[in-house]
Amino acid sequence: MTTPKVSILIPTYNRPDFLPKAVESALRQDYPNLEVIVSDNASSTCLLPVLAPYLSDPRLKFYQQTENLGMGGNWRKCLYEYASGDWFMLLSDDDELLAPHYIRTVMENLTPRVVLAYADACIEHLHSGKQVELHLPFRGVVSGREVFLSRGTVLPQDFVLCNILFRRAEALQQGAFLDDLSLAMDTELFLRMCLLGDVYCLPEITALYRYHPGNLVASLSRHQHYLVNAVNAFIQALTVAAAQQVLSPAELHDWQQRNLQPLYENLLLIAQKHHPADYPRLASALQDKMQSAGFLQPCSLGFKWRLRLLQSTPRPLHKLYTRLKQLSR
Repeated sequence: MTTPKVSILIPTYNRPDFLPKAVESALRQDYPNLEVIVSDNASSTCLLPVLAPYLSDPRLKFYQQTENLGMGGNWRKCLYEYASGDWFMLLSDDDELLAPHYIRTVMENLTPRVVLAYADACIEHLHSGKQVELHLPFRGVVSGREVFLSRGTVLPQDFVLCNILFRRAEALQQGAFLDDLSLAMDTELFLRMCLLGDVYCLPEITALYRYHPGNLVASLSRHQHYLVNAVNAFIQALTVAAAQQVLSPAELHDWQQRNLQPLYENLLLIAQKHHPADYPRLASALQDKMQSAGFLQPCSLGFKWRLRLLQSTPRPLHKLYTRLKQLSR
C-alpha cells in the first residue's frame, strides 16, 4: 500500500506567540509520510528561539525570507518551491490541528477521484474568547459539484482553510495562489478544485481556526486595490463552472445571487463608508469587473437603502443604526 507524501505548509509573519502551537500540532500528526514547512516572511523578530525545540525533528524544514514577499508570494514559495508532497495543507501560523489522526484518516479513505478533503472545525473569536463549531453537511466521499453548490449555505462559514488537504498536482495545474490582488486565493482554489472531482469530508472536529475580528474588512477599508479585486475569486470560480458546463443555468444564477451579488453589494458599501471621495471611481471599477465577466445584476432594494443611508446620515447616527440592527438579530 502506497503512502502519499503530505506537506503541511505554515507561512508565518510576526506571530511568535502562536507559531509554536501551529508547528507542534502539525508534528503531532501520526501519518508517517509527512513534512512540515515553515516559511518566515521576513518577520521583524527572529523566530529561531521559538522554533528551537522542534528543529531537531527531521520532518520540519524552516526557511527565512530576506524580504517580505506578501501573503501570496510566501504561499507560492511554500507550495511551488519548498513542498515535495503529493498532497498539501496550508496551516496558518495562528491555527492548530486538533486531531493527530486527521491526515492518516484522510489518506486511508482516498479514492482516485478525490482531489481535496476537509473536516469539521472549531472557530475561536479572539476578541471574546467565544468558540463555535463548524459542522459540515457532508460525510465521506461526495461529489465536488455538490460541495461547490453548497457555497453560502453552511453556517457559521463554509470551511476553514487550516484543515483542507489539496491534491498538489491539480492545485498547481489550477495556478494556485497566483492572484496577489485577491485576499481570497484559498477560496478560489477550493471552489475550482471542487469542479475537478470528488471531495472527502470527515465529520469530526479536527482543527482550531482563530478568527481575528475585522481583519478582512480592515484590509478592504485600507487598501483600495484589495477592495476592487475582492470579487476575483468568485468571478473566476463561476467562469470556470460556466465554461465546464458542470452546472445548469439555473444553478449558476442561484449560486451567483447567493454568493457573488451580496459580496459585490457589500464591497460597494465598504467603498462608500471608508472611501467616500473615491466611491464613484471604485464603484465604476467594481461594476466593470462584474460586467466584463457577464455577472452584473441590478442591486437589491436593501442595498440601495443602505447606500442612501451611508451617503446622507452623519457618521454617529449611522453607527447607532448599525448597533441597533445588530441588537435586533
